[in-house]
Amino acid sequence: EIHKSDNSNELLFAAYQSNYYRKAANKIHSTKWNHTGVSYQKGRGVKIDFEKAFICYKKAADLGNAEAQCNLGTCYRKGMGVTKDFEKAIYYYRKSSDQGFSHAQFFLGICYDAGYGIEKDMEQAVNWYMTASNQGHVRAQFNLGCCYRSGEGVEIDSEKAVYWLKKAADNGYRGAQYELGRCYEIGFGVGIDFEIAASCYRKAAENGDVESQLILACYYEKGKGVKLNFEKAIYWYKKAASEGSSGAQYRLGNCFAKGEGVIVNFKQAFYWYKKAADQGDPGAQYELGVCYDVGRGTKMDYKQAKIWFEKASYQGHELAILRS
Repeated sequence: EIHKSDNSNELLFAAYQSNYYRKAANKIHSTKWNHTGVSYQKGRGVKIDFEKAFICYKKAADLGNAEAQCNLGTCYRKGMGVTKDFEKAIYYYRKSSDQGFSHAQFFLGICYDAGYGIEKDMEQAVNWYMTASNQGHVRAQFNLGCCYRSGEGVEIDSEKAVYWLKKAADNGYRGAQYELGRCYEIGFGVGIDFEIAASCYRKAAENGDVESQLILACYYEKGKGVKLNFEKAIYWYKKAASEGSSGAQYRLGNCFAKGEGVIVNFKQAFYWYKKAADQGDPGAQYELGVCYDVGRGTKMDYKQAKIWFEKASYQGHELAILRS
């Protein structure tokens, strides 16, 4: 008996190959579309154009690219190149999250945390922060640590708070380095240790965290957790003051007025007091009043002195109340 050749296996294999190559081509194309979208969004080699970025992300997202789906979600969340639409943002974050993309999982947590396009639900927020954290997402680790510290979406757990804050801090996230410093300073989840606190603040300060720069300067001024060093205190006060910290500006004014770490310079003291006072610092407002009252670093002006004493007294500054 003569049997005809069965081509079903060959046809099946050909179909498999065709599907395989189609998927491979789609992946390549989706990656290119996503990269082009990033270029338009961030102005890499082209002028920034959010509408073109959105179009590119949409093409890549439709081809199944998880990163592009996340980027598209962000476009809808921020109204970047498209009308703001939180529901569509959620939709694309979910599609990306289902593929295991940690950034989308984090942003989905943010949406539940803030109630963007969905009912605020801190338990769901924590779940998504946890999912992203387990993949090493630094900002998710930080948020998760903060949730365990504050008891939002979970029961307060100081040890877990420190665990996740340390994870994020070790990955270089300055907000976590600052918060970890606070934990060691007040003994939350760990024993009080000013030396470790100073180390955490130093890392955050070096990463540009202004509050940490101010605290580190105070540590050096008082010899808390570090050796007393007025020069380093001045260095960090100046760093924070130049970034607009009123607390640092006020303390820098004190240093120039008292000659701590610098030569006494009343004009510089007045300059920094004025900077801080204009931002509403009551201590600086009082000292500025004193400068005008006695003509220290500026011309004597009783009218201005009274104005600044009154501003400080309104905020409860006791010495200012006596002089206003």
